[in-house]
Amino acid sequence: MWILTKLRSWSSIRTSRQDRLLTEARELATGILPQSEVVGRSREVSGHVGRVDGANRWDSWRWLIGTHRMAQEQALQLDNCCKVVRRAVAMRLDDDSRNSLSESLFDCFAEPLELGREQVSSPDELLKVLEERRSSWRGLAEEVQQVQPPVFVSHAFLRLSDSTGVEVASLFIAVLMGLGAINMAFFYATAAGQAANAYWTLEDLVIQGVFVLPWIVAALIVVEIVFAIVRWVVGGRGGYRWHGVILAHPLRVAVVFVLVMSVALAIEGHRTGKKALEEFKTTMASEGKREMATVMDRSVLNNVYLVGTTDRTAIFLQLKKSATSVTAHPPSLGQAASCVATSFGIGKGTCVGGSGPSHLVLVMDRALVVCHAKMGECEVVDPDGKGNSGEALGPLTDRLTALAGTVTAVERRSRDHDERLDAVLRDVEEHMHRHLGIVLTRIGVGREDGTNGGRGDANKTD
Repeated sequence: MWILTKLRSWSSIRTSRQDRLLTEARELATGILPQSEVVGRSREVSGHVGRVDGANRWDSWRWLIGTHRMAQEQALQLDNCCKVVRRAVAMRLDDDSRNSLSESLFDCFAEPLELGREQVSSPDELLKVLEERRSSWRGLAEEVQQVQPPVFVSHAFLRLSDSTGVEVASLFIAVLMGLGAINMAFFYATAAGQAANAYWTLEDLVIQGVFVLPWIVAALIVVEIVFAIVRWVVGGRGGYRWHGVILAHPLRVAVVFVLVMSVALAIEGHRTGKKALEEFKTTMASEGKREMATVMDRSVLNNVYLVGTTDRTAIFLQLKKSATSVTAHPPSLGQAASCVATSFGIGKGTCVGGSGPSHLVLVMDRALVVCHAKMGECEVVDPDGKGNSGEALGPLTDRLTALAGTVTAVERRSRDHDERLDAVLRDVEEHMHRHLGIVLTRIGVGREDGTNGGRGDANKTD
């Protein structure tokens, strides 16, 4: 009884192993491509290899990369199929079970391999067909592998137009302007306590984009060098795999690169802003280094430091009269980031405004600043140095006063002339009413009526 139970147990184990093996074989068979696919692609390889340097090189590279990936996947798939068949051959079965397993394996692979019953009569022959098909795909992969694709991270940016539908040049300019705006915002937020984006124009964004262009180029060079080192460490024959990943996800690569550059340029803007504030402190510490500026109305700004200019404004830091040195401390990177976010309407924080216990922030119309130099080098109209209050208008005030007097005289003469003219017109109107008949006769109205009574009246009156 025990022997019978043991035999049944072994039999059930063998049956379950066969079922699992056949299930695995069916799953693997569904992924096998027809022979016509490998034959057709083998014929097209030479044509695409000859076009990798032509006008449609991206299409050829993409086809070669896709073919290489397909060949590698099919070779691996067929290798797993061969392992399943070998496991079936190695199983210890009686003749009936072996024949049944062979029939089931043939049914699994007959359709994807396009085999007929007369072509395969045993698992060994099926294994041979699978190995031949695997060799075909491996040969295709090795043939494509001879043409190594140029693998660069920058290829992702060249493929962005396919992912976004926007021209690459337009995207590049927009990214440059955005990164330049981030750098400029952090600079002014750190140096002057305000992001100053309300004063920007399109020209400012373009100029700042050109300013950060060397940063972009340097960053791309560093990325390409690091990427080349990684590929060299991992293995030089992985070019198609690396290139395939890059071309498959160009938008992700670009977004990551832009985010990293945004952080780097924000830190750089914060650093240069701190440097500008330190230079302001150094300049104010020595009277010989202090600067001044003259405005269009000839007023004077003393003890100032030009932080920077935009297309429309000039932003100065000015030492207060009662102060002898600058006591301001630059904001932290987090505070600057909060100020920038607030200025763009993202956060709810506040900017400090730039003014401190010892200095002021002056945002001037750039067109009104006529001179900016060291102390004493700009023309000063008021020798007492009170021009900063804006009271010394100079010759402009005199000219305006004279012009106002002239206008007043013209208005007075006009009123006198109107009064004299009104008096004359009233006299004429009164005379016409008193001598209406004479006037009508003189102009011929009486003759048209056939009467001359008015004429006699006229004689009597005369």
